[in-house]
Amino acid sequence: MDINEETSLGGISPTSRATGVRNYLSPTSFRVVIPKLPKMTYFVQSVSIPSVVMGSIEIPAFKGLPKQEAPSYLDISDEIIMNFLIDENMENWNEVYDWMSAIVPSDKNDASVSLRDELYSDITVLVYTNGKALKKKINFHKCYPTNLSSFEFNSSSSEIDPIVISTTFQYSHFTIETI
Repeated sequence: MDINEETSLGGISPTSRATGVRNYLSPTSFRVVIPKLPKMTYFVQSVSIPSVVMGSIEIPAFKGLPKQEAPSYLDISDEIIMNFLIDENMENWNEVYDWMSAIVPSDKNDASVSLRDELYSDITVLVYTNGKALKKKINFHKCYPTNLSSFEFNSSSSEIDPIVISTTFQYSHFTIETI
């Protein structure tokens, strides 16, 4: 069979299945906007977009038919992990720390937890084309930080590399908007 002949995939030839888009998604063409962390935006080095896993349910054998699996739900349970440079005044680090402290006090004797709406924030990942045009917005809703990683001062380093740390966020759900 000639590669350009129609195939069993709905009668569509491989050449007509091409999307017309010839550029790949660039891993550097993004920006992160967090209203609660305005000093973080230009220091974000990377952000992980959580995986999406389709769950399944087992359908038991019935009247001689074998048991089967059927799709049942989307499991979107990964956290958002963001790596960022700490600015020399540690303002962006302090923003995350202060946000976490507002939700759960750092005093171990105080067991109060606050879940007021103003303690959540949306996180938006802006995705750009290779031509620097805004193409998608990935909106994570009702986010809050759950981890702020450690970092180390080291006077024996021969090079002065900036300190990059990670912070982890939980969220309720996300939506993707095409611009």
